[in-house]
Amino acid sequence: MAKTRDWSLHDYWNRLLPNKGRFALDFAQAAKVSDPDVEVTDDLLAECYVTAARLVEAHGEVYLPLFERLHAEIGLRRRQHDLLVKARSVARNVETNLL
Repeated sequence: MAKTRDWSLHDYWNRLLPNKGRFALDFAQAAKVSDPDVEVTDDLLAECYVTAARLVEAHGEVYLPLFERLHAEIGLRRRQHDLLVKARSVARNVETNLL
């Protein structure tokens, strides 16, 4: 399920700024070139989730808000997917029972 993100990395940017190490600067540069309207696929989200986890492991809690937001987005997508599957199942069962 592809979808554009409804949150901005810039909302979390100030939380990331305290870490002034070289890795943080590289990360900041890469994040600035991203397109806010690009579709965020489940695969891309999973890749970012792992990257954020590695940031927390390597550089500490300053990156935890980013990891937390990605974690929440993955959970939301899973719940939406489960509801979609359930809705389709209910719709098919109603049609079958009516025939």
